[in-house]
Amino acid sequence: MADVVVVGAGISGAATACELALAGVSVTLVDRFSPAAMGCGWTLACVRQSGCFASERFAKQAAVMAPVALHG
Repeated sequence: MADVVVVGAGISGAATACELALAGVSVTLVDRFSPAAMGCGWTLACVRQSGCFASERFAKQAAVMAPVALHG
């Protein structure tokens, strides 16, 4: 059983889950859709899927790869 359940695998949820896992916390990351599938200006991270700035690219890539890093 996980210590923490993070709901939402967008940039905010994935980053939170990743940081917790790196700190040794047992984390379960759940989302209705696939990771980063619904990223838009509505997120807490203010990330958009289109018309983005180059500086946002790395954050989006990290969100997509977080589940891979957490589950190998």
